[in-house]
Amino acid sequence: MAKKPPLDQAYRFSPDIAWRRIGDESVVLDLKSSDYYSLNETAALLWEALGEGLTPEKAVERLCEEFDAEPDAVRKDVEAALAELLSERLILRSDA
Repeated sequence: MAKKPPLDQAYRFSPDIAWRRIGDESVVLDLKSSDYYSLNETAALLWEALGEGLTPEKAVERLCEEFDAEPDAVRKDVEAALAELLSERLILRSDA
């Protein structure tokens, strides 16, 4: 089983991406590979929270308030999204 990314650490956008909010979603373009990603409303809110410098744990709190959702379920979704964003190198650990 892959190690879960820490939720109490800040992350930053990769310098190799460009992104834009379009309606309820965000689109992210990897400028090196030309791969295009579409983030749904929930992932877009996580993305923006990370861009504001919030830790994923703080983003969980924001998402719970926004969607009136249970923290455990949101935390699990944030962990999965964070792992995917890291594996695609769209975000980096702030200390990296």
